[in-house]
Amino acid sequence: GYSSAASDVSKRQAISCTRSTDSGAHDPVVKLDANSVRVFKDALDNLKLGKAITMDFPEQLLLMGKVSITEDRTTVVPARVAGRIETISFASGEAVQKGQLLATLYSPDFVSAKEEYVQSLRNLKKSTDESDFSNLAQMARKKLETLGLSHEDIDAIAASPEGGSEAKSAYLTIRAPRNGVIIAKAAVLGNSVNVGDTLFTIGDMSKVWFAGDLF
Repeated sequence: GYSSAASDVSKRQAISCTRSTDSGAHDPVVKLDANSVRVFKDALDNLKLGKAITMDFPEQLLLMGKVSITEDRTTVVPARVAGRIETISFASGEAVQKGQLLATLYSPDFVSAKEEYVQSLRNLKKSTDESDFSNLAQMARKKLETLGLSHEDIDAIAASPEGGSEAKSAYLTIRAPRNGVIIAKAAVLGNSVNVGDTLFTIGDMSKVWFAGDLF
């Protein structure tokens, strides 16, 4: 708002103006105190007034939202060695059990590590002094474990170190680390993968969260 004052200066009428510092006078709603507000007439058309009441919360609500799996129930299955995907056993949305075969991977690094383990077992079998060769065999076995091979698969290799089918196989088996549902599948048949690439994401959906938008 503006206030004006008229004065006769050299027989001419001049008007001086100063801007009002009371900006609240033009706010449509002004808070008077903790329990009161002032609403101007122009703002009333845009307001809906009603009395606040208390009531029981309904037992059921229809809400838009998102169903999600908690982080502690989600497991990522990575490629622990570089190679090429040869087979895939499951698709997104399918349920898997812990230990089930998800895919196989051809990897020269895996072939080398397995041959090292097989050779250490052969040397251990032929040697009269088992101490040194036993340590080498344990180190070679540990290397296979870090590549993601299960204890059962390593035991199958150890059972036929002289050239059984497991010892000759050039494919790394990738198994499900837990029960659940495949909620994401990045593995593609024939694709090359690097160490650390995510192949599958498995989620335990026995318990989920729903985040709804409640306005």
